[in-house]
Amino acid sequence: MYAILGYAMIILITVLLLTNKVNPIIGFIVIPPIFALIAGYSLSEINDFIKSGVSGAMGTALLALVSIIFFSIMTENGVFDPVVDFLVKKAGNNVAVVTVIAALIAHFSHLDTGTTSTLLVTVPAMLPIFRRLGIDRRYLYLEIVQAIAVMNLLPWGGAITRSCAVTGMDPSTITAALIPCLIAGFIYNMVTAVIYGQRAQAKISAGILDNGADADSDVGLTVEGERNTKVDLKYWINLGWTLFILFLLFKGTFTGYITFLFALAGALLINYHSVKEWNAVIDKYAKNGLRITLIMFAAGIFSGILNNSAMLEEMAAVIINIIPDALAPVYSIICGVLAFIFGTLLGADGFHYGLMPLLLRAGESFGFAQTGLVYVMCIGADIVSMMRPVQATSWMCAGMCSVEFKNGVAKAFPVLIGLFIVEVIVGVVFGIIPILA
Repeated sequence: MYAILGYAMIILITVLLLTNKVNPIIGFIVIPPIFALIAGYSLSEINDFIKSGVSGAMGTALLALVSIIFFSIMTENGVFDPVVDFLVKKAGNNVAVVTVIAALIAHFSHLDTGTTSTLLVTVPAMLPIFRRLGIDRRYLYLEIVQAIAVMNLLPWGGAITRSCAVTGMDPSTITAALIPCLIAGFIYNMVTAVIYGQRAQAKISAGILDNGADADSDVGLTVEGERNTKVDLKYWINLGWTLFILFLLFKGTFTGYITFLFALAGALLINYHSVKEWNAVIDKYAKNGLRITLIMFAAGIFSGILNNSAMLEEMAAVIINIIPDALAPVYSIICGVLAFIFGTLLGADGFHYGLMPLLLRAGESFGFAQTGLVYVMCIGADIVSMMRPVQATSWMCAGMCSVEFKNGVAKAFPVLIGLFIVEVIVGVVFGIIPILA
């Protein structure tokens, strides 16, 4: 019964979101508790589930809100304009150069596999260029999503660290084995970046320019009014403060949201000089992050109920039982596909701690060692890491790029399927992913 309710809940929420029948805040807040009540849980138990989920989302939600205000202030004061002007000058009218530069920045800024830091480095630098040239900012969203999908295969990436927690394997061993897949993924992403640039150029040449935001989107890094673009002493102070904050973020000196609370306080003190001005600028830009913050908290309710109830374990058991023996030789590929699908639906923790152990146990009965199965499941789960509706940073990424989440997902999935196929083929060719004779 729990499995049926779990799948029904996910399907219902997904359908309602994709058909625009409810917004994420309503869907995530209202539907999961109803299903938990139907499952027989008491109000007290549901309260504990929700507390667990919301607590887990609290830090990221606060980070999103504060960082968006901070970067909006920095943008208003022209911190990123010289970078934008330089890149635009170097790119000229070659839009493909811009999209390739954006892809490279996204990849290298994700060396620490920190999604938030990747967004906070890539989006403020590149989104103004995309808007200025009229490039569809969904291409920027795609490049970030693809970069994260590949670079998460580093030893400290989420799927690998979670897999090691489940299996006891060494993270460096997994990454070393997956290097051919990582290289193939990087090449794939560079090729698609060129294609995005060519498509964007064709649209621009035809007079089809991006308007800067989805019609129903009210999140992202936007700046109202005139910007200060003077390169003066205040500019260098703002730039120094921004770089210092990014240094603290990468170094991990403070928790992310604490870092940006300090960042915001500094930005206010540097650029504005009265309580009235401080209140006005916060009021002006807080709305940009409010919706995404509420979505993050709401998603915490969903993930809390799903992960802490009995739904998840029984949902995983159903998957195991429906795999026929005839498919045993390609069971490793099936595991990759299931990681792709259920890594999206269940979230990172739900898949790795709920479904992965069951898939590994089933693989033993089919004659598969756990190593090869772990490799392919890391690939599948990592590729969809920014497609998860239950993950706060998924909404943050779409919001900062001014892309409606459902539109971004619809655009990204075909590209990510291609990335998955490329990496799996390379894995099979190099003997990383086992196929039984």
